[in-house]
Amino acid sequence: MFPVDGVRTDLADLRRLAGLAGLAPLHAELFLRASSAPPLVLCADGPASHGLLAPTSWAEGNGLAVAFAPLRWQSVFNSAYPNERNNGALWAGRGLSTELQGGATVRWRFLTAGFRPVVAYQQNRAFVLSPYVREGYGAVTPGIDLPVRFGDRPFWTLDLGQSFVRADAFNVAVGISTENLWWGPGLRNSLILSNTAAGFPHLFVGTSRPVDIHVGLLEVQYVAGQLHESPYFDADPENDRRAMAALTLGFAPRFLPGLSLGAARVYNYSLVAGSTSWRDFAIPLVEPFLKEGVATPENPNGERPDNQLLALFGRWAFPEVGFEVYAEWARDDHNWDALDVAMDLGHSSVYLLGLQKALPVGPYWLRLNAELVHLVERPVLHAVRPTPTFYTHSVIRQGYTHGGQMLGAAVGPGSDSQFLAADLFYRSGRTGLFLERTLRNESVYYRSIPKTSPFYDHDLELTAGVRQAWAWQELDVSGELGLSRRWNRDFGGHDTNVSASLQLTWWPGRTQPPVLPAYGALRTQQSSPVSTVETPTAAL
Repeated sequence: MFPVDGVRTDLADLRRLAGLAGLAPLHAELFLRASSAPPLVLCADGPASHGLLAPTSWAEGNGLAVAFAPLRWQSVFNSAYPNERNNGALWAGRGLSTELQGGATVRWRFLTAGFRPVVAYQQNRAFVLSPYVREGYGAVTPGIDLPVRFGDRPFWTLDLGQSFVRADAFNVAVGISTENLWWGPGLRNSLILSNTAAGFPHLFVGTSRPVDIHVGLLEVQYVAGQLHESPYFDADPENDRRAMAALTLGFAPRFLPGLSLGAARVYNYSLVAGSTSWRDFAIPLVEPFLKEGVATPENPNGERPDNQLLALFGRWAFPEVGFEVYAEWARDDHNWDALDVAMDLGHSSVYLLGLQKALPVGPYWLRLNAELVHLVERPVLHAVRPTPTFYTHSVIRQGYTHGGQMLGAAVGPGSDSQFLAADLFYRSGRTGLFLERTLRNESVYYRSIPKTSPFYDHDLELTAGVRQAWAWQELDVSGELGLSRRWNRDFGGHDTNVSASLQLTWWPGRTQPPVLPAYGALRTQQSSPVSTVETPTAAL
């Protein structure tokens, strides 16, 4: 089995829901990459235990095996302005954006290599720009490489996508990859790493799968990679490359079944020829968490030219009742000492909260999801203690981006979003509705936008939409249609946007589509043996 489908795909969504409904083993799902995703295993009478399980290492075995990755075509259309979210290398500007991705995976003994490139075409049609757009197509928020439009003409993108080479031995994984990483429990957003931008090239070393340490399951990962700026940021070739070094830790306590906890420490800094050494990539491993620990007589304030992000997150699932709650908290900027932490814990901090409920409706399953993300600093305290806008930095001028797209939450810096969704799952697929409210660039609004009204000057977007998916033997079809009304877009005029997406995925050799068992049939088969729906790829 070769799970090279990506992160936050329909298959990954189904796997998480199946675990929540008690139809499959429950996994932590906090640190996701395509090459280490657990398979979807459906159980006719539910799993034997509701505790978190360590996934079986799919890299075990000595024989040579080859599998085709799913061949996927995706198109996104926006009628009025860009609406970019969780599309990886594809940038969904105004007009039609379309991509094709596919490839194969090869395994021999402890070595695995996957090649799944992406080719994309973006129509990138013109639209009215706000007077607050910076330097042609630059972001409204200063201190970040986040173009509102990628140039003034259509363009093509060629990316390595979910490609990797890795070695797994003695439960240690070492490799090089351009895969997307998703860190955190969120379903729609992630504060630290999501798949909104293309995956960045990186080296990694860590546990192949969670390790049983008696009191629970432990997983560790270290990542060192390279980020680049978009062609629309500046004309200085000296600052085009940045380094990213990160350390993650995950723990699932055995004495609290269903609970999984995680932490991530990320450093982002410029790669300038002659001033960066390999020792700099060890910063997340050795640097103290507090600024007093890095202060010296020559640098009494402990100032550094890098940008540190810290995140703590967790997910608690209760398959007995089909319910989970999850949260993520992150901060930018060091505290000086422990007393500073206690007095101003919320300084430069942001958060994400969410819940998910799976419940039977007749023979079907209904999934309810609510998620909010808050990325707005406290403007009233800015005069007392300068507070950076999350994802931006005074020295790292490109901010927390890669190729002009967000590494973290797609809503971007200084934003606030609430999302509600309901999806009905049945034998051939699912049907869903969703609502979303998003405030964008609130940091800019509070600091520099002239106020003509005490109520109506915010950049507000309200969205309602429907989504649908079907699964047949070797073919998956999914799509989404949304209608958005945006007031004061980028603090300019009002707009109405129709967004639509369509995705076709061919799984060569798949014999059984991954769908949830009907609830009525499940109740009448309590004595049935466990059934396995393999990750749908074809071994040759």
